[in-house]
Amino acid sequence: IGFGSVQREIKFTNFANINYVFPDAAIISWTNGLIKVKIPADCPTGKGRLLITTDLGTSRGVYFRVGEDQYIYPSRVGATILQHQEAASAQVGNNVWIISGDCNYGQTGLVERYNLWTHQATINPNWMILRPVCRAGAAALGSKIYVVGGFDEWTQQYQNKLQIFDTTTGIWTRGRNLPQPLAEAAVVGYNGKLYVLGGRDPNNKGLKTNYVYNPATDTWISKAPMEFKTAYAAAALPQPGQIWLMGGYTENFGSWYLTKQVAVYNVTDNSW
Repeated sequence: IGFGSVQREIKFTNFANINYVFPDAAIISWTNGLIKVKIPADCPTGKGRLLITTDLGTSRGVYFRVGEDQYIYPSRVGATILQHQEAASAQVGNNVWIISGDCNYGQTGLVERYNLWTHQATINPNWMILRPVCRAGAAALGSKIYVVGGFDEWTQQYQNKLQIFDTTTGIWTRGRNLPQPLAEAAVVGYNGKLYVLGGRDPNNKGLKTNYVYNPATDTWISKAPMEFKTAYAAAALPQPGQIWLMGGYTENFGSWYLTKQVAVYNVTDNSW
């Protein structure tokens, strides 16, 4: 997601009255990833909104403040249709897909698509997940999203299901079940495979497991386990051949604690 390569316009507007436009900003430079502007000299002290029109014709807003402590920070630019909690999510292209989880009326099987360019949210009843879950992990491989495990609040059971959503056709299918039921795992897609790291089992125990799913063969294998139990951790791919696992909770003798630990898994040599 960027600003586009074609320079358009930037306007400063009043915080209280978005229809009142301050003098145009002087654009110093414009690239897809970075725009530099000069705040107009007669822009009044206080808060306002900065409107950026991209080469796609959409406006993206940030709040700004002019005064002794000048700063610019992101603003709310849209809204989802549902209130989401403990949902699975993954990005495919310019869309973020928010899947199942809890909403304002409890556990839901609905899937919501949010477009990062237009800030338009869409729900289609035909996208309903096969087995609604909360606290599931998810990652995308190509145009498909893989939803892993989770907790079914209706049955109060942890799940070992692998549910696969094709974002092109809107159709759900099932993959081979996980080696065990789990929730709150970190999930990441890398090099055509799905990595499921840690999580929580039905006995409220933390997991050190490192499961890898191969969509081409519909099979799971176990890789080198982590050195510590973790759940609700974040996963990232900062460079080829490495998966970073950051933060979350760790479990020790039945008690859960927040952690600041960062672990690096080397895919090539299967080591931490």
